[in-house]
Formats: sequence, structure tokens, C-alpha cells
Amino acid sequence: MADESWDNYKAIVADHIEKREKYQKTLGQVAATVVETYGSNSLDGFAHEISENYGVKIAPSSLRNYAWVYNKTSELDLPEDITFQVYQLLASMKKKEEYAHKIVHEGLSSTEAVRMLKKAKGVKKKPKFICKSCGAEN
Repeated sequence: MADESWDNYKAIVADHIEKREKYQKTLGQVAATVVETYGSNSLDGFAHEISENYGVKIAPSSLRNYAWVYNKTSELDLPEDITFQVYQLLASMKKKEEYAHKIVHEGLSSTEAVRMLKKAKGVKKKPKFICKSCGAEN
């Protein structure tokens, strides 16, 4: 039987996972808005001021990536629980609308969507390491 600590740990993990997915999407929207409002070179100063004012470091290149993904995918109507990794993969696809439609209408999970998108992009799985001594695969 689970105790109160067990339930608290579950709640903490669920909360952090939810925040992680939402923060990446929110960073994309904010970074894209900063660029649109203050110009394409504004993210360097923006990242610096975040570090100076709040002690939190984020690379301008990360902000640019978040903005790029947001700009490429903001019009897609995907379920809330789709991970940022799916958005990243879709952002670089030529037929992103078709793939987004498939994700929604087939009810694909993020894992299934990532698998489908990587296959469509021709991304191969990393080769397994096989131990010469015992034959174990890693």
C-alpha cells in the first residue's frame, strides 16, 4: 500500500514533467515575440539580462531554436500532451501539416509520433554495441 510520501513523489514528478513540456513551448512563444517586437538580434541581450536579473542562464542559441520551432509549428493543432520533441521534428518537415493531421486522427502518442517522424526523415537507430567477449548487446 502506498503511503503519503509515495503519493507526494508521484505528484512532484507529474508536475515537473508537465512544467517541462509547457515551459519549452512557452519559451518558444516568448522568444518569437521578443524577436518580432525587438528585432532579430534582441535575443542576445534578452538572454544576458535574464542571467543578470534572475541568475538563470539560457543561451541565445537555445532561445533562437525555441523561437524557430514555435514559428514553424504554432499553427498546428496538436493535443496538449504532445512533447516538444515532436514539435522539433515537425518544424523541420516539409509536410508538417499532414503529419500533424495523422498524429491527431490516429491518436498517436508522442513516442509513436517521434518514431513515425524519424522514420519519415530517414533517421536511423544508433547501432548497438556488441561485446566481443560475451556477445551482450548494449
